[in-house]
Amino acid sequence: MKAALKAVREWVSRWWVEDQRLQALALTAIVAAVVGVPWWFIAPQVEMMTVDWRFRVRELLGHTPFWAKDLVIVAIDEKSAKELPMKVPTPRDYLAKLIDHIAEYKPRVIAIDFLLDHPTDPKADRQLAESIRRAGNVVLPYQYRNGGPKTLLPIFRNAAKAIGFADVPSDPDAVTRRMLIYHPNKGKKVISFPAAIYQVATGHSVHELGVGPSFLINFHSTAFLDPKACFPARNFFVEPKPPREIFENKIVLIGATHPDTRDSYFVTPFYLSLVQPGRHFATGVHIVAQALNTMMTRQFLWEPPYWLVRAMAILLALFSFALLIRFTPSSGFLIAIGESIVAAVLVTVAFVWANLVLPFTPLLIAIGIGMLGALLYHFLWTRRVLKAAQERMAQMERMRALAELAGGIAHDVRNALSSVTMATELLLEEITDEEWRKNLLIIQQGIQDAINIVNRLRLFGKQNREQEVLMPIHLNELITSTITFTRAKWFYEPMKRGVEIKVQTDLEPNLPPVMGNPTELRQVLINLIFNAVEAMPNGGTLSIRTWRENSYACIAVQDTGVGMTPEVKRRIFDPFFTTKGEQGTGLGLSICYGIVTRHNGTIEVESEVGKGTIFVVKLPVAKGMVEPITELAHLPPMRILVIDDDETVAAALAEVLRQAGHKVDVATNGMSGLQLFKPNAYEVVIVDWLMPGMDGLAVAQAIREVAPMQPIVLTTAWQSQLDAEAVSAIVDAVIPKPWTPKSLWEALQQAFRAQRMTQKL
Repeated sequence: MKAALKAVREWVSRWWVEDQRLQALALTAIVAAVVGVPWWFIAPQVEMMTVDWRFRVRELLGHTPFWAKDLVIVAIDEKSAKELPMKVPTPRDYLAKLIDHIAEYKPRVIAIDFLLDHPTDPKADRQLAESIRRAGNVVLPYQYRNGGPKTLLPIFRNAAKAIGFADVPSDPDAVTRRMLIYHPNKGKKVISFPAAIYQVATGHSVHELGVGPSFLINFHSTAFLDPKACFPARNFFVEPKPPREIFENKIVLIGATHPDTRDSYFVTPFYLSLVQPGRHFATGVHIVAQALNTMMTRQFLWEPPYWLVRAMAILLALFSFALLIRFTPSSGFLIAIGESIVAAVLVTVAFVWANLVLPFTPLLIAIGIGMLGALLYHFLWTRRVLKAAQERMAQMERMRALAELAGGIAHDVRNALSSVTMATELLLEEITDEEWRKNLLIIQQGIQDAINIVNRLRLFGKQNREQEVLMPIHLNELITSTITFTRAKWFYEPMKRGVEIKVQTDLEPNLPPVMGNPTELRQVLINLIFNAVEAMPNGGTLSIRTWRENSYACIAVQDTGVGMTPEVKRRIFDPFFTTKGEQGTGLGLSICYGIVTRHNGTIEVESEVGKGTIFVVKLPVAKGMVEPITELAHLPPMRILVIDDDETVAAALAEVLRQAGHKVDVATNGMSGLQLFKPNAYEVVIVDWLMPGMDGLAVAQAIREVAPMQPIVLTTAWQSQLDAEAVSAIVDAVIPKPWTPKSLWEALQQAFRAQRMTQKL
């Protein structure tokens, strides 16, 4: 239990504290609150603004809603109220006179948008009921929610041609947006006031319209400012009388309105969900008129169902997140603005040409959510990248410090061992006693081991490539040869212990070559294979896979061994850190890290205790490089002597030349090179300039004294510091480091030309 709690604490510390995810979430929550809370209140206004914009665009394009010619409003407006003996509520004797006057014009329907649910003066009530009965075509409204038709006084209900409920949902600004056609009531569809007017006026059932129980009202119209559509009530009581054609066979609505009634719009699905669902609207004759006009002219506006709107918002949020994480936060903000503009254009196009009402606000909020998610992603990613960069910098600093120490140690130790090596070789030539020779050979081997350790130390922190040979390397071939070379480690040694280690390869057939030092990269593979084998003491599977990832060639070395703890994994590349006790030096993976870094690549490790480990090496692919054999093989087969104090460089150059078909001998210092050299034994001698003891120019001068015609090529990373005239008198060509196959080929060609010219002279 304690171990489990400790593991949980470590996980929380690693994922939430070290990566600062809590801070990221807190920051995102604050931003969301600052941005989102105001949106909760201004979203309806934003939606109204976008709807207004859509209507204006539609008007500019000539798609303005039109008004039915047979629909007229009789407005009891402010001016009528001033000139007529009116009271509030409207006196019913006045309404009776108004109905009588209008009925003389033989209208198709007279609709009175006043609730007659309370008794007033009995005489006035009877007078109005008689006027309604005489007209014979009057439609009245009632309140459905307050008792239904029973709320309408019986004397009016019995006199009316038809009745309908006047319950219309209202919003905070008291402007209707949506009109109900019917209420399902105990299996019967009870129709609304505008629907009742429609049925009386047309003789058709409102259910034949093909819409659901409600529809959006198209309010954006200037009908109330048109004298032909809105007639003031006061004109009925002055001379001359209105022309008959204004009301004859028309649908006449009587109600309290105002000539400058403001245009209004409708509610979208998002608005309904945001502003108190279930809240209902105020009524007015302009509401009834617009609803009736919409039904009569079939100018219905369609809206998607709520689930589709939510799905669109979710998909847009995911798309915005996936898009914005590819850009910097500042660029992402501009892209989010562009997305909002595109969304506004799309909803406008859908509205103008398809009468489709797509809510804009949820799309805008979805884009905002995607942007906030992208900001959180960038924050976490930046923290992770920064943390990784800090770890790499710390690793490089450790390697650099060790490199300075190793460089001084290597210089002093190699100088000290040089004299011991020479003395040992002299004793081996002089002493014939076998027992003494065995002891000297042991000393010689110990010295060589010490030199190898020094050479390995020199690899730490090596930041420049001045001492390296670069050539295109086919990783698949390098892996295949390395597996064969290490067969004893992964096959014979485990077999002696009675365990089996299987080696599996999955090599990408078209993997492009990489530029590098084959000796060093082989050393990386050998170290990884050896570590994998040692991590599987009871046997297992060693898998090596290659693939291409963008501009990198990748190698994965995976084992099924004991795995690593998070602490070990964090320190695995530290110099001298080892889990092998006295058997390990802690240099192998540190050297691998340095080699891969020098090749402009990366090496990463993933491991879990009991489930194995995988090392992934990524190296940049070669670009525009020529295979070394392509040019070097054009030369005739030669015997070449390479003299270089860096064994890695010498071995890599020898491999390049051998692949081109040449025979190569290698010496690691000037004295051993002179001992190998014999006149007419080599077509070319390649010697490094800066070497301890005897430098390259001294070696070249000594060879010249023995073989004046010998072609000699000098190599150096410090060409600018050479005296060109003095060097040209000793050597035939100079190769600047790092070598390339082309520069090597040109230098050999130059050496041969110089030799031929000398022979002609």
